[in-house]
Amino acid sequence: MKLNILLIEDNLGDIELVSDYLKDGLKNYALKIVKTFNKTKELLENDEYTPDLILLDLSLPDMSGESLIKATLNLFPESPVIVLTGLKDYQFSIRSLEIGVADYLFKDELEHKILANSILHTIQRKKYLRSLKSTEEKYKRFFDRNSSPIFVWDNEMQRIIDCNQAALTTYGYTLSEFYQMSVKQIHPLNDPFENTDLNSNYNSHVLKHTTKAGKILYMKLAAYLRNFDKARASLVVFENVTEKYQSDEDAEQYFFQTLFKNSNHLKLLLDENDHQIISTSKKARKLFLQKNVIVRPKFSDFLSSKEKEHFELICSLFNEQGLETGFAGIFQINSSSEPGEYEIYLNRIKYHGKQVYYLELKPVKILENIVHKNKNTSDYSTRS
Repeated sequence: MKLNILLIEDNLGDIELVSDYLKDGLKNYALKIVKTFNKTKELLENDEYTPDLILLDLSLPDMSGESLIKATLNLFPESPVIVLTGLKDYQFSIRSLEIGVADYLFKDELEHKILANSILHTIQRKKYLRSLKSTEEKYKRFFDRNSSPIFVWDNEMQRIIDCNQAALTTYGYTLSEFYQMSVKQIHPLNDPFENTDLNSNYNSHVLKHTTKAGKILYMKLAAYLRNFDKARASLVVFENVTEKYQSDEDAEQYFFQTLFKNSNHLKLLLDENDHQIISTSKKARKLFLQKNVIVRPKFSDFLSSKEKEHFELICSLFNEQGLETGFAGIFQINSSSEPGEYEIYLNRIKYHGKQVYYLELKPVKILENIVHKNKNTSDYSTRS
């Protein structure tokens, strides 16, 4: 089924540009172009035409700005509107989203991928809201009027489907930018105590996020509804509790306890000099620490002599090149409880004011099962 797109634009250069971007970014669509708002009204009156989506320029010969947006939304109440403008007015972009446009794109930043992503996410959002029609008014009141940031993301890829105005204000992104992001991208890069398993991580009480400007936020998980309203999506409400943390040290201690010590993933802290094990996650205790042993072992005690040399070489390279994080390699861990091959990811972090190594281990057998499962899923998708 073709996607019917209405482009309301009077500038011939912009018409050509948008048309080219649509050709590059979309496949099955039909484009109709009008150059004034009056022509748009005639189109509706004469053809009873209802587009699936509208691309609207804000400066038409017969109408412009907020009045144009409101008139277009009144004319096509069932069609989502994406604004295209050459004027960089961030305050008005926020106002436009409040009025009811689906997205607000600046022409000088426009690319075919950005336009295609915005269109596809807008259509997906429209379908999603239709699936919630029986509870739509309740949903919109809760969603739009809530002062706490709210996200809706799909469960499979964690791509952001929707968010409210509070999320845009708190994180500093536009709706279009959020449409191109996954949930993992609102976490700080290379944050060693962040759990990469979202299903496990979102059981934590407080999470570390980052704004577009790079500011660290501490967000309390206020509500988490998986398979929201029987859809394959999650609705998540966050409370900003950043001000409750008096210092970075207090915050890091919380995250160390919650996301490291109590983690169900294999995590270690090692002394930078002799690689003695300083601390372990709950999952790693069984693998590396034996009961009734007073002196903590060294990580190298669990490696062969050859792999011990290799690990020490990797650590030296990290120190010499000033690296903070990276993949160390696959090592055979000779543990009495769970021996086997493990992928090791190495980080250099500060712990109690001292430089230490932070290691995360992933069993190779589990990784192979995940790859095999993904391959089967991919084959199925191709066949279908």
